[in-house]
Amino acid sequence: GNKNVMLHAIHDNSSTRTNIGSPHFSVVVLADGVGDQCEVTWTIPSDFSSITTIEFIWCSTATSGNNAYFEFFASAATGAESLVATDTDTIAATTYADNTTNNGRVATDISAAVNGLTLGAGHELGIGIYREGGNGSDTLDTNVSAIGVRIVYA
Repeated sequence: GNKNVMLHAIHDNSSTRTNIGSPHFSVVVLADGVGDQCEVTWTIPSDFSSITTIEFIWCSTATSGNNAYFEFFASAATGAESLVATDTDTIAATTYADNTTNNGRVATDISAAVNGLTLGAGHELGIGIYREGGNGSDTLDTNVSAIGVRIVYA
């Protein structure tokens, strides 16, 4: 059967960590009005055969119907190679709707970010999530709380 793994978002030098909810979830803040990024990494296990779905899990305090402007990057490298991989893919920047209420959980399908990658057991998969909060198409008007990435694989 399929297996699920949740990878928690890691902040970089443009973003920060905080917590939300009770009990608290640790999240990366992708701020409004600027470009912020977070990432996840995963060592692909020996029982891997294929990706079923990959979802970016996030929330915000915005009211329903506002859009966040995201771009997604992915790269893969075998364990013996440098993590500066040449096996890369992206999903071009576009808007994603938050159709929930205050801090409602949003699961955005980003499976297409790995369509062009060669993935196998022992490879390192890195996924970058970039929010361009200052883009005119980003109408969220608040921070995004990046929880992480959920991968379902066979």
